[in-house]
Amino acid sequence: METLPINKFNQSLISSFPLCASAPLREKNQDIEKTLISKSDHYNILIQKPLENDLW
Repeated sequence: METLPINKFNQSLISSFPLCASAPLREKNQDIEKTLISKSDHYNILIQKPLENDLW
């Protein structure tokens, strides 16, 4: 599966967000996480498509 590096990058990006430690901003941070995750899923699909359509 070619999508692993992007997922690993995304996880490190999400876990490094300093907003996580701040309770009042936690809800906002969850929105940011959801956005990042949905964007990475979108890119994963874009990356996988050519591999699936390969005619080897």
